[in-house]
Amino acid sequence: MKKNLLFQLLLAAFLLPAFSCSDDDSTPEIDNATTLNMLDAENGKTRLGNSDIYINAANNFETNRCLIVELGSSKGLGKVVPPQIGEGLVNQVAVTPGHLYQAFKEDAVMRFPSGKLALALAGDYYQFYVDSEIKKEERRIGAVVLFALINPEADGMPAYDSTIGTVVSGTEDEVAYEFPKGTEFSYDSDLEDIFQISSEGGALKMRLLLTWRDIRGNYAIYARHNEMYTKVYVRVE
Repeated sequence: MKKNLLFQLLLAAFLLPAFSCSDDDSTPEIDNATTLNMLDAENGKTRLGNSDIYINAANNFETNRCLIVELGSSKGLGKVVPPQIGEGLVNQVAVTPGHLYQAFKEDAVMRFPSGKLALALAGDYYQFYVDSEIKKEERRIGAVVLFALINPEADGMPAYDSTIGTVVSGTEDEVAYEFPKGTEFSYDSDLEDIFQISSEGGALKMRLLLTWRDIRGNYAIYARHNEMYTKVYVRVE
């Protein structure tokens, strides 16, 4: 069973449906917001936080290293919105006052065998809101943007780059780990020459196959739950 770990960016010609603020009281309000006078490329080329996102001459947010999604109309930056990873990810999008956006590092987004995209658990993201235009002598020169850097929730997943178990080479040791129900797994097909791998629900089992060659090392498994994924290892000693 081939497992493709390469993320392929699809530039979509459509955006996600309009976003409306959640009434879920358990969702935290954003309390680390920054207000930025974001001047366009012809008037200073202000960048969003530590990203390469700027406003170009056509009044679009533009980036080469990030993926942006427009969430639609909002009353403000509001509460934390889980990462909206989908086919609406683009490298350019119009700067629209009153609209909410998210931006993700491109190399932190991965496509799983199911076709679904997910953001790395180790990959924080920006949530930002266009408050108003900035004008000089009736000419638009940028926008007032509120933004915050969001750390994604683990959602029951093990930490990124953690080890979930160790087995001894030359034995039939097994690693069993319970991920959240519905977790999708992805791994290099070569692992099936080393382990007997099964997964049901969120239960992952990896039984070492008997072999006399040296297979000591760390073997990576990618696990996606909803819009987040993590990378874990099984160690062979």
